[in-house]
Amino acid sequence: DTTRTMYRVEAVERLEEKLVVFFYEGSGFLYHMARLITGTLLRVGRGELHPGDVRAALEGKNPAAVGSTAPACGLCLEKVIYDL
Repeated sequence: DTTRTMYRVEAVERLEEKLVVFFYEGSGFLYHMARLITGTLLRVGRGELHPGDVRAALEGKNPAAVGSTAPACGLCLEKVIYDL
């Protein structure tokens, strides 16, 4: 199954540090999923991609058009929660 539910996607700009910090919460993550989401959001932020293109990709219309994998450097897993 390749369907995952995202509960939270948030971008926080830290101007003094020249950083954008992304927070993701979801039911699970596929291989490179966080990096693909980050790369796509960065392209939208730079004006290289229209938000409507992202919506179309999520609806299954040309998903390859938005794919841009962010580099792994800087990626940090903060917390994992398991229901027992």
